[in-house]
Amino acid sequence: MPLVKVEMLKGKSKEFKKTVLDCIHDGLMDSIGIEDWDRFQRIAEY
Repeated sequence: MPLVKVEMLKGKSKEFKKTVLDCIHDGLMDSIGIEDWDRFQRIAEY
């Protein structure tokens, strides 16, 4: 279970954040073969 921490500026829409996390998760599934259900992600906004 890889931990993903994304840091970004405040003010981004929920749709933008979901798209970013989905793209990262898709990349992890393709590159290291994690399962679709294996998602442990955090966003820190500054």
